[in-house]
Amino acid sequence: MKNTCESLSVRYRYITIFFFFLFFNFSFSQLSSFTLQVTATNETCSGNGSLTFTVANTTPGATVIYTLFRLPDVISPITITSTNSFTGLVAGNYRVVATQSLGTASNSQQQDITIVSQIVLLNYNLVGENEVCGNDGKITVNVTQGNAVSYEIFSGPMIRPLQASNIFTGLTSGSYQVRVFDNCGEGVVRAFTVDANATALGFYNYHYILDTCNTINVSDQVQPTLPNGIIAYPITLQYTVFPPSGAPIQYTQTINSGNPNVSYFSQILPLYYNQHYSYSLQVTNSCGEVYVKSQTIDVVTQLDLRIVLTRCDKMIRVMPVDFIAPYNVTFLSAPSGFNASLYNSNHPGPFGNEEAIYYNPSIPLPNGLYTIQITDSCGRTAVNSILIEATPPVEPRLYVNEGCQDGFGGFYIFSVISMQNVTMTAAPSSYNQNLPYDVSFNLDSVSNDDHVFLMGDLPQGNYQFNITDVCGHIYILSGVIEGYQDETTINIIENCGSFDIDLHHTSNSVNSPAFFLQKFDPLLNAWVHPLTGVVYPDGSIPTILNSIQLINNTVNYNFAFTGEFRIIKDFTSIGSGVYGICIKTLDEFTFTGLPEIDNVYSFQCNDGSYDVLVEANGVAPLIYRITTKDGLPFVIDNGTSSFFPSLSPAIYNFQVEDACGNILNRIFEISDEVIFPITPSELCAGQPGSLSVPNFPFLHYEWWKDNNTTNILSTTNLLQLNPFSLPADFGAYHVRITNPGNPNSCINEVIDYTISPDMANPNAGGDNNVSYCGSQGVINLFNSLSGTYQANGIWQETTGSGVLNNNLWDSALVNPGVYHFTYTVNGLCGNSDESQVTIEIKSTPQAPVASVAPVVCDAQTFQLFASDIPNATYQWTGPNGFSSTVQNPTIDNASNVNEGIYTVSVFEDGCESNTASVEVFVNRSPAFDIVNECIGNSSSLSAVPLNDSFNVDTAVYSWTYPDGTVVNTNPVTITGQETGSYVLTVTSANGCSASKSIDVLCTNCGIPRGISPNNDGLNDTFDLSCLQGIVNVKIFNRYGMNVYELDNYVDQWDGKDFKGRLLPAATYYYVVKFDTGNVKTGWVYLNY
Repeated sequence: MKNTCESLSVRYRYITIFFFFLFFNFSFSQLSSFTLQVTATNETCSGNGSLTFTVANTTPGATVIYTLFRLPDVISPITITSTNSFTGLVAGNYRVVATQSLGTASNSQQQDITIVSQIVLLNYNLVGENEVCGNDGKITVNVTQGNAVSYEIFSGPMIRPLQASNIFTGLTSGSYQVRVFDNCGEGVVRAFTVDANATALGFYNYHYILDTCNTINVSDQVQPTLPNGIIAYPITLQYTVFPPSGAPIQYTQTINSGNPNVSYFSQILPLYYNQHYSYSLQVTNSCGEVYVKSQTIDVVTQLDLRIVLTRCDKMIRVMPVDFIAPYNVTFLSAPSGFNASLYNSNHPGPFGNEEAIYYNPSIPLPNGLYTIQITDSCGRTAVNSILIEATPPVEPRLYVNEGCQDGFGGFYIFSVISMQNVTMTAAPSSYNQNLPYDVSFNLDSVSNDDHVFLMGDLPQGNYQFNITDVCGHIYILSGVIEGYQDETTINIIENCGSFDIDLHHTSNSVNSPAFFLQKFDPLLNAWVHPLTGVVYPDGSIPTILNSIQLINNTVNYNFAFTGEFRIIKDFTSIGSGVYGICIKTLDEFTFTGLPEIDNVYSFQCNDGSYDVLVEANGVAPLIYRITTKDGLPFVIDNGTSSFFPSLSPAIYNFQVEDACGNILNRIFEISDEVIFPITPSELCAGQPGSLSVPNFPFLHYEWWKDNNTTNILSTTNLLQLNPFSLPADFGAYHVRITNPGNPNSCINEVIDYTISPDMANPNAGGDNNVSYCGSQGVINLFNSLSGTYQANGIWQETTGSGVLNNNLWDSALVNPGVYHFTYTVNGLCGNSDESQVTIEIKSTPQAPVASVAPVVCDAQTFQLFASDIPNATYQWTGPNGFSSTVQNPTIDNASNVNEGIYTVSVFEDGCESNTASVEVFVNRSPAFDIVNECIGNSSSLSAVPLNDSFNVDTAVYSWTYPDGTVVNTNPVTITGQETGSYVLTVTSANGCSASKSIDVLCTNCGIPRGISPNNDGLNDTFDLSCLQGIVNVKIFNRYGMNVYELDNYVDQWDGKDFKGRLLPAATYYYVVKFDTGNVKTGWVYLNY
């Protein structure tokens, strides 16, 4: 009995397990094919990107979890969550996998999506107004990029707490640190110096002109008396006139604004002709300071006469002084034969404000004494005399102008009398020209002025010229060219977010140079104005439109720019017959305004960890931190130490903070050794040279040459080779680097550098352009060079992604774009070779979403759908060799060979997206015939399945009658309905449909009960046209006699017998035989 019970129990368990698996399979098959929609919120602040997940058509009761990957890593998820969003993401490409679970059954959907970096870094510049009258300095923040929300001064003579306004007023002079916060809470610091302007004024350049016969217009000029002074507007002017007799007269005017360096003004006062009187001028500035001057006035009309040489002739220039135009000229006496009208056709006038010239190129003025009187419009006269004598020789003047190049210069010669010929008779041996040498072609060709001789590009030395003027006078002039020499001291004073330039420059050029600051734009490959970005045309004269002008021998303040800069000067030189412009670069420097991480060096330990050194620069002291590891929070606050020991391989975010409060983050992947490079200086024979490695004060260095390890050449990061000697200094140099202060440190490295004869021909390889689709991780730039190369060069990036570490560039940390790199191999004595590598990281197109209609039926056309990706081309592949480049292709006459998985990807700019797939099942379409039957006396249509293509009980029917009536049953009775085409659509349970039509000629299939052949058009015949398949019809009278018979009958009997005779009205019996074997009989009444 026990065994029987156990047997039953076991059987019961097996049955239970069977039903469990049956239920499991049923549940799995019942999980819905849900949809996933992922929406990205782009990164606008560091790490604030997010993804939101939405699912639809999930199975009731199922749970959904989301697994998030950052591509290309699809192994280690960032998170697994059941919430419908995830935040704290940086820009990049992500994959979301949504998994629906119910019991042990599950299915999933995935979508790739991109979070775009829309971070706009805050940038601004500061402009200010100096303190003038005390506590009236001003700083204005001009935001050029980003979204500033609050402003503060946190260091300086005066403090301003956080405020919404971008303007700070009421400041005293001094150095300030301004911090601006953006909408992400990031603070950027800039330093700015508010200077104090002196306001003391002096009076200069008094002059006057006669306004009328009774008024005079006096003009004065005030300007600051100190170099940093300004005019504090508005200024009030008070004139007080003290006439020769009578009470003083006052005039007042106000000048509200103007040039801060100089102000010109005038006032019309009474004129007391030929009398001595005065006026005082009182100037009061906006600070309330008063400055006074007194000026005497003594006006008498005068006559100035000048003799002007024209080639070898002379002219008389009559120039009245203190007169009112017009005026007339009278020659009171003149040499014999002089006729004034021959020398000026307008004589004796009137003449306007211009001078009167007496000259005739055909008739020289007679020598002798001329006495001339002028009379102005006020009737006032003036008399003067002038003596014309034979023209004496006037020796030309020679000036030396040092040239643009060291050791070269030129000569500028000016002659009052036009020069006819200039011959060089002496020159240094370095001037390669036979002497004497006619250099008359260097007479000024620009303005066609033979009074000026210009000759440049001459080597230094002694020169002599013989000059003949048009009057036949001969002159011998000598000059010495020393060659251009200059001395420049430039100190770049770095502040928090800005820099000052202390410029001191001297040279032996006679021309006053101008100095300018320019910034290099790597995208335009041009020097530009640091603020406006206007391009400076190379070789042209700099202007304030494309450069910032600097002042020599002083500190130029407040340049709140970052980048690569240069200071240039321009001055005038002399060319052959023309003036030239010299442009010389005095200094080049880089200012970032922020701390900068130059390199991160990693030294591998035996346990696989790394000792890491961060090489950074900025306003000291610097604070070093690590804030993340593989994208997750991981904090090491290292204080002022740049040494991070025992770091495991990972991607770290290193952070450096400078003394200004600026913070720089830079991500480095620590996965391999990155050791110090050895950098040579310019190695020239006989000149000082050196080899160096990065300097960390806590490290120990030991240098030796070749295999001589006992002769330590240096114990610092610098090995001096002074002087560098060939071939003695050829050889292999080694430096051992250790960390004696930390006995557990893994830093114990020997680095080698060979100075060889090959360095006379440095080889950086060939240029190359490389493009990739999507991130490639860490790229070794050496693999991007073409041809052979020497590996001891220096890599630099000109596009500033910030992720270059020696020759390793981490493309996983940059946005798609074009990046430029320069590889420089330095040889001996400044000889170098350079190659350019351009890497384009193309965007991986967004993967499309693939779909198909819910139901695909055989023998029909179905269409595949891919979501719209702008500017992309599509590629579909699928079963039965299917391939298409159409976004939404169609497949005709579907069958089971078209079943399977269809895959689509898109291509954009040569890059392929991830693929998307959809599975297609081809369902059987209903196949049927329509049967037209007459059942009883009712006409009927019905659908009959073919080959069991559908279940008649579960199918859906839709009949459409000729009049548009729709009926949804099967079969349908159409007795009495219109004749015509009847259309049936059958939809099977799998959703497939098929349609077919039948033409119905009549809808009344009953046999008439009577006929009346009287030609009235109604029941004239025994009409059986609605019956199908009639073989034979017989008509019998009531006595059983066959009176009519016809095969293939339709409607021919009209009450007549075989012989065409009318039969009597009566009831007749019919027999109708069908091709199915059926027979119908009955009675029909004949009546007329």
